Amino acid sequence: MLEKYIFDIPVYRLTEDEYYSKLKDYVGDKIYLGWPDSIIQEFYKRNPDNKIHVTDSLTKAYGGPWTYNEIIGFIRLHFLGSQIRGEYYEVDSKRITKTRKKQFKMKAWNLANEIEIPRDSTNATIFALFCEYLKNCEKKLKMRYIDTSLFKVVGPHVNWLELMNT
Repeated sequence: MLEKYIFDIPVYRLTEDEYYSKLKDYVGDKIYLGWPDSIIQEFYKRNPDNKIHVTDSLTKAYGGPWTYNEIIGFIRLHFLGSQIRGEYYEVDSKRITKTRKKQFKMKAWNLANEIEIPRDSTNATIFALFCEYLKNCEKKLKMRYIDTSLFKVVGPHVNWLELMNT
């Protein structure tokens, strides 16, 4: 096997802030259960546990926490010889919507154009090239959020040269 898989980067349907903003609107619209505002507010004031229960139920019905539940794909980063590449796996669906039943399938062998790693590269250079590759992936996946937060925390500490040559 020529590929050396090293990192899976999650791709989300939307950003965390967008998701929680829509969740807040959803819960806000439904929490009054069709009752007049003053009546339901008085009820929740006397029964705060009921408001917590209703809020929790609505949050679960909407989709739960953003992390993991809104993932719609993965970029699987790897070396192919001296190149940086990333396979792309996405949910097998004609229309990507908020759902909890997902099955992933490969959409692309190489999401963006591969990047050649120069022979005299340092670990910092290779990490910068991976970051550049992920930026190129963002251009291909318009209207999606590529979560590179963990990669950017770990990446500067990886011995990329040794990883590439093993």
